Amino acid sequence: MTLEALYYLSQIIAVVLILGSLVFVGVEIRQNTLQARQSNAIAKADLSERLLAKFNDVWSIISTDEVVSKAFATVLYKNGKLSQLESVRLLTWFSNVLNTHFNAFLLMRDELVDDKMLSAFDNNTAWCLSFPLFEAHWAELLTSGLDFSPEFVAHVQAKRRVWTSKQSAPGSPPNN
Repeated sequence: MTLEALYYLSQIIAVVLILGSLVFVGVEIRQNTLQARQSNAIAKADLSERLLAKFNDVWSIISTDEVVSKAFATVLYKNGKLSQLESVRLLTWFSNVLNTHFNAFLLMRDELVDDKMLSAFDNNTAWCLSFPLFEAHWAELLTSGLDFSPEFVAHVQAKRRVWTSKQSAPGSPPNN
């Protein structure tokens, strides 16, 4: 075998090795991409689960706190007037509802949770806003320079208009 033949043979081997390494790198990139997608899906599921837990925690106050429970029943069934303590406790609870909804909105906006997740919060807030006490508190928050983003306020107002157009009476579920 001549020196020239050895040179060409080494060039062929080098090309084959380069092509093999490119295939290997391509396979590795594909595997890493799949793994990253799976990790993102798991992270989204975890955030969604924690968000729902917070949602449930806020709503569980209705059944575990006697003052809030009584105040909520008074507002729900329109059977009496709230004491100052009941009003403060119930509006604090509603502020927690709004803050939880705002957190869900931010996570959805940043694509960290699915937008379907937000619909539970949208319906919950819109339903609460169908009661005069919560509606007045929301209006007060809007005029007092609240801490919510303008996008969130616009989102809630839009969902509220849709809810209002579907419902038959304050506090009632929407007609579908």
